[in-house]
Amino acid sequence: VEVHECAGKPTLVPALAGALRRLRPGDVVERFAKGPPKRDPLDEYGAPLYGYRPGTGYHVVCDRWHVGESVYPAVLGRSTRLDWPRWYHIEQQLVARGALLVSLTGDPAGLADCLARRGDDVVGPQHAAVIVAGYRQAVYRTLLTVLPYRVFRTPPSIRRFTDVVTTIISTATWLESRATVL
Repeated sequence: VEVHECAGKPTLVPALAGALRRLRPGDVVERFAKGPPKRDPLDEYGAPLYGYRPGTGYHVVCDRWHVGESVYPAVLGRSTRLDWPRWYHIEQQLVARGALLVSLTGDPAGLADCLARRGDDVVGPQHAAVIVAGYRQAVYRTLLTVLPYRVFRTPPSIRRFTDVVTTIISTATWLESRATVL
């Protein structure tokens, strides 16, 4: 799940994990959460998944994985070690494991409003357009299968939210069945 601020991740990630646990009560579901890498991006985003094998009853929901690291350095004016070779290595590893990219993006005006209300010390309303454009660009260049969702200013209905979770799980299950890593 890759999402910028104010787009609903705190609701979606637990809902996905919970739905997987209900659908497959004998399986193990883990949430891996990341932020800016403290080590080489291959170690930060690649190493935790080296041992993952699809179809074994073990599922991982990656919460803000590598995509944000391709966006926020430009927003915050900092450097990154996530260059194109590392990006594509991580992407190929995820594709081989049947990963699905769930992308939640909003419009710059809605994000700016939310950031202004939230009063974040690091990311503010002035960053909204760059953040939204960065996520859209990252989704455009990904090798992963993408389920893009647009976030509006009002939360979706419970039925719509349930439909989103169901679509994500069924698509992820289909990709898992076609994964190539042994």
